[in-house]
Amino acid sequence: MDVVSWKRIFRNNNKAAKYLKKYYGSNYNRMEEKRKEILKLLNLHEKKFGNEQIIIMRTPGRINLMGRHVDHQGCHVNLIAIDKEIFLSSSKRRDEKILAHDIDDNLFSSIYLDFSCLVGKLDETWYDFIKNNDKMNLLRSRGGHWENYFKGVYFRLKFLDQNRPLRGANFCVNGNIPIAAGLSSSSALTIGILESLVWWNELRLTDDQVIQLASEAEWFTGTRGGMGDHVAIKKCKKHTVSRVKFYNTKILDHCPFPEEIELLLVNSLVPADKSGTKRDKFNEKILAYEVGFNLLKKECPSLKNKLNYLRDINSENLLLSEAEILKLLLKIPEKIQFDEIEVFLPDKWQEITSKHDFKHRPKTLSLRKVMAFGFAECERSKHFFHLLKIKNFEEMGKLMYISHDGDRVVNFKSFRARPSPHDTKLTNQTLQRLITLLLTSPSFKLQYMSGGYECSIPEIDFIVDLSKKIRGVKGAQLIGGGMGGCALLLVEKGYSKKIKQIILKKYQKYFKKKCSIFKITPVEGCSILPETTD
Repeated sequence: MDVVSWKRIFRNNNKAAKYLKKYYGSNYNRMEEKRKEILKLLNLHEKKFGNEQIIIMRTPGRINLMGRHVDHQGCHVNLIAIDKEIFLSSSKRRDEKILAHDIDDNLFSSIYLDFSCLVGKLDETWYDFIKNNDKMNLLRSRGGHWENYFKGVYFRLKFLDQNRPLRGANFCVNGNIPIAAGLSSSSALTIGILESLVWWNELRLTDDQVIQLASEAEWFTGTRGGMGDHVAIKKCKKHTVSRVKFYNTKILDHCPFPEEIELLLVNSLVPADKSGTKRDKFNEKILAYEVGFNLLKKECPSLKNKLNYLRDINSENLLLSEAEILKLLLKIPEKIQFDEIEVFLPDKWQEITSKHDFKHRPKTLSLRKVMAFGFAECERSKHFFHLLKIKNFEEMGKLMYISHDGDRVVNFKSFRARPSPHDTKLTNQTLQRLITLLLTSPSFKLQYMSGGYECSIPEIDFIVDLSKKIRGVKGAQLIGGGMGGCALLLVEKGYSKKIKQIILKKYQKYFKKKCSIFKITPVEGCSILPETTD
């Protein structure tokens, strides 16, 4: 359908609602807002490219209700797609160019890419390609420019079949996912670009292939995350929480989102961008997982064949008690120097370190507390979904607060004084105390141990600590990869307005700057709008 025909539909409230209710539900109260945003997109496309035949993509942001920092370790997570999203219009080109414009041309300057000039002979694997620093320095735009996502997608698709021409497209983009807030705006954009190019090039890909390719395309930007964002954006359903497993990615179960509770996102407005020192910290934690996991396999040869991913370190798989699971951490050092990786894992040194791109590599890796967070978060993720099904909101909130303590950097005992540092050390003595607690206290479980991933910031710790004092809040935690971004609040229905007022006022008073708060609704995963509602 051409741009003008689409505009006729979205100028009409009733016709637009017929298209959109499939993705948001008939009772969604912001349908008019969505209609206007799509109309803005269509006006932009007509202005920039004329009345072309186009497709319209919608790609939502996502949140993970529980299972943070463990999707890339194969753990199960609890995902929803949210009604903060990106709309893309695109049209087919006959050449290998990509032209792109955003509705906010001050923040996102227009893109002109000619891949006939950029793509040379690709005689290596995708992994070797993105690890080639000379090529990346030449091809990757500096300063985190949004054209890197178009480049990453195009190059990744090109590697599927180098002999087949890969045509470009004209794009226009309009989105309201807060940038660098931990809500997967970059993954939403990546999937939107990829699905559009797949459509115009008539590539036959399964949903799982799209998810895998989108995840790998983002490696081009320099980060190495998991596939959780992309699964949520691609596969989640409206009004639903999806329990997802990775490595043989599969949605295991769905649970209707309870009507008795609401989700509030409090944006600290501190960017959670994965660049510079933040990117180094992000990659450092993943490296700590990898080194710790390989050390455990080395120190426990009898378990080695049962351990493929961190998620496999659990009582059911290893036939060990939770106390025995925790004892495994005594077999690895609390910390090691980066250069000691080669000493501890000489056979794995080259393989492990070659995967991780650091601007300034860490001197020390904290292994034990990161591994402890991973063990416990995998357990929390599993129990959280069960609690959601039986609507045990009190226990859900408790797990959220414990999970956040694993990322916490400071504690706010008073909202007038300076915070105190949060201690996440996991010495032999501390670990033995936790093991004794597991052995002697039936009420203490592995899921109640926080560990230490330490990717929060003081602003988010403030929001979480403040939420404990506010009536109607059941739980709160960091959302996303951390180092900025948002806190997620689980609240009783009917309390949202008062909670917003309190947090906005207290945050402004303490930090002398603003935060923002918005309610989110689970919506349908990404889709190309059909040309008919029949």
